[in-house]
Amino acid sequence: MTFYFSESGNRELPLIVGQIPIFSEAFWKDKDFAKSDLIQPLGSGPYKVASFDAGKRITYQRVNDYWAKDLPVNKGAHNFDFMVYDYYRDASVAFEAFKSGAFDYRLESSAKRWATGYSADLIQSGKIITSKISDKTPQGMQGFWFNLRKDKFKDKNVREAITLLFDFEWANKTLFYDSYTRINSFYSGSELATENIISEAEKEILIPYKAQLSNRVFQPFSLPKTNADGNVRQQMRQAVELFSKAGYQLKDSKMQDKNGQQFEFEFLLYSKDFERIVHPFRQNLQRIGIKTSIRLVDVSQFINRLNEFDFDLVSLRKGQSISPVMSNLAIGDVKARWKLAHQIGRSVLSSH
Repeated sequence: MTFYFSESGNRELPLIVGQIPIFSEAFWKDKDFAKSDLIQPLGSGPYKVASFDAGKRITYQRVNDYWAKDLPVNKGAHNFDFMVYDYYRDASVAFEAFKSGAFDYRLESSAKRWATGYSADLIQSGKIITSKISDKTPQGMQGFWFNLRKDKFKDKNVREAITLLFDFEWANKTLFYDSYTRINSFYSGSELATENIISEAEKEILIPYKAQLSNRVFQPFSLPKTNADGNVRQQMRQAVELFSKAGYQLKDSKMQDKNGQQFEFEFLLYSKDFERIVHPFRQNLQRIGIKTSIRLVDVSQFINRLNEFDFDLVSLRKGQSISPVMSNLAIGDVKARWKLAHQIGRSVLSSH
């Protein structure tokens, strides 16, 4: 297949097009493409679906006469005859299954589990081999994401106030075993990362639009920092001031709008493990009169609610590349990715 582009000079456009899956028109012409079903689509890759048990397991079988197996880019790749993926609804159950030998490979994303879950006897016996691998690529980010379609989050003072009350230093020391480093950029680890001092090249681009931009664009950027002792009184005072600028007042231990309604929102989570991180955050918010709740759902419902923008605040880990537009296309299906990239505000917490 050949693509022709009407514009020139956009080196990223071919990369974006290369991410788009190509489907057989003949295969789909008598089927409902929009319907959710278990039809195995026609593919042209190195593996095909051999069998599956919906929601539990899928087995891929190597295609022996794969058309591209001898291309230089594929040399040394696709070496397994079969690959089996098991699915678990609960991360704790999945970890216990791994320790019992139910499956072979696991990518660990929990600092607590990495520090305490892999017992010495399992490692010394050779039943489990652990390794830290530095890939030297942009780090990506994990954080809380605001739904800016909700009126309550449209004022940047509100978002900044809420961000102030997440005590990263305390959480890193107490909950994460000092495993994380906080990042100041969506492109941390790459040449696109935010620098403390704005460069001359950036100034050249931005100065003509200075009247339309906030002065903070031209100032060094940093996220709030605490002493890791759990004392956030200074941040609380700043947060109350920011809420005041947004039209709220702290009255009767409640952060109220002009109609006397308390400011409240819901954390939408799909992993019970993350509740231990959210609860201290909620306590800090409660101390300035903000009411919060947690809604724990399964992954399918979580994705559906993301796609429908039926949430207040979610925690997401988002991968990153050295190509900004490509990175924005890395969250979900194309429609959802586009919406998320343009409609959700971001408040960065931490990265590996």
